[in-house]
Amino acid sequence: MANVFACSVAVGLLLAALPAAAQTAPTSSRQQERALRGDDLWSYGFHNNRRDLETLKRHLHEQNLLQQDFALEEAFVPSTLETFRQ
Repeated sequence: MANVFACSVAVGLLLAALPAAAQTAPTSSRQQERALRGDDLWSYGFHNNRRDLETLKRHLHEQNLLQQDFALEEAFVPSTLETFRQ
């Protein structure tokens, strides 16, 4: 359960910091981000962000910040997994 909490905290901190950084980024940086991620830079929902969450979890594992592997779905309340699904 500590792993899930650590991952949730890391995700929360990341999501809180990114929008502010994007607003102050030079235009070329915003254009590069759009080229990489498409028009929906700050998409909501588990499924829309699964790739980013898997990348975050992989980095946490590589840095030995997770004691054991877990399914991403275990880090979220089940009813939230379908929220904002497109």
